[in-house]
Amino acid sequence: MIKERISSILIVFVLLAAFLARIPLMSQAGKDYVTFQQSVNDLAFGINPYKDTLRSFQDKDITSGGYAYFPGLLYTFFSLYLVSIISYIPVEILWKIPNLLAEFGVAFLLIKSLRPKGIGTTLVALVIWLFNPYFVLDQRYTYTDAIPVFFMIASMFYLGKDDVVAGALFALAVIFKPFPLFAFPLFLLLSSKKLNFIVSGVLVGLLFSIPFLRSFEDFMTYVRGALFVHEGRSVTGRPFLFYISYFYKIEFIQLIPIKIYTTLATFLGWVLIIAMYFFKRIKNPYILATAALVSFYAFSPVLNRTYLLWFIPFFLISLASFKKHVFFYTIAILFYAFYSWYLWQWIDGFHITRPW
Repeated sequence: MIKERISSILIVFVLLAAFLARIPLMSQAGKDYVTFQQSVNDLAFGINPYKDTLRSFQDKDITSGGYAYFPGLLYTFFSLYLVSIISYIPVEILWKIPNLLAEFGVAFLLIKSLRPKGIGTTLVALVIWLFNPYFVLDQRYTYTDAIPVFFMIASMFYLGKDDVVAGALFALAVIFKPFPLFAFPLFLLLSSKKLNFIVSGVLVGLLFSIPFLRSFEDFMTYVRGALFVHEGRSVTGRPFLFYISYFYKIEFIQLIPIKIYTTLATFLGWVLIIAMYFFKRIKNPYILATAALVSFYAFSPVLNRTYLLWFIPFFLISLASFKKHVFFYTIAILFYAFYSWYLWQWIDGFHITRPW
């Protein structure tokens, strides 16, 4: 009984410390602030914001990439912009709240998943997630990546139990950022009623797409700007293979067209999930999701600082499935050290318009 109370106190302490650490950073405006603001204004005046997205990717002289996701963030920020007008609370603060709620939602799901594994495992996972290297080293709180991560993990909780809810939650994850699509086959394979999962997800997707269904041209602009525009992106950030090739003079990148790497980053995870499921009989969704994300990181020509945040909860839960605690602590700490090192020597990243 006393041990359980001490465990609960330690968990509350970590959660409270994480919350207090974020309060001073709530008024920050990130580099995407202007892009979000412009897109919200376009939406308010009935203009398709994805027109600017396509234009920005086609015109190399335009430095801002435009809003290039499905409209989950767009609708959320638009609603909070209206709240800002009424309440006079700065919109920069309001726009942080969804990610803040999602971060602690993920923390709750980590506790629910890992508490049976022991208090040490739970605390290490919470610290790595809530005090991740990006948050600690950069001291910036302008990312929104926790929102799709939360919906994706929540979808896994319902997968095979209530596939209607699982499909809806998966669709919500994609609507905020498309990276859950890298692990799409695992949701089909592990759902009990696959048709329910698919229909539920499609209906949620259509519901969020209604404002862009006014014409075929409007719809295609929306789809291209939210999804297909990423196919033509140049090398950005510090992609692992490009980083090794550039700094260590190991020339195994320049010979292969960038589109090959984009295709591998997108679909190799599907192949791995199917192979692991049928040949290795692996049915743990977190292990399968981790494999899909690792394949994306390995081959993606675009890798920004926050992308590794997607990986953390799935990796930690899958790591905890191994029974040895020492193994969990060792690998988790090594991952944290690697992520910290990768960010520490990050200056400007790459942006190569014509790599060959």
